Amino acid sequence: MNKKYKTLSGFGTTDAKISYTFKQGLSLDVGVSNIFDKNYYLTDGYAEEGRVYFANVKYSF
Repeated sequence: MNKKYKTLSGFGTTDAKISYTFKQGLSLDVGVSNIFDKNYYLTDGYAEEGRVYFANVKYSF
């Protein structure tokens, strides 16, 4: 199966993340990926997601 791929223009994304450590071993991360919410393409016809919000809690022992 031989597929032909189209060359696409470049793209960039802007992300931000804030981390806070409550005490030794316990931390919280909150952030936004792709702040400016423009869909971008890695391959023609396969759009990647737009803006994504996230929060993570991590405990290390």
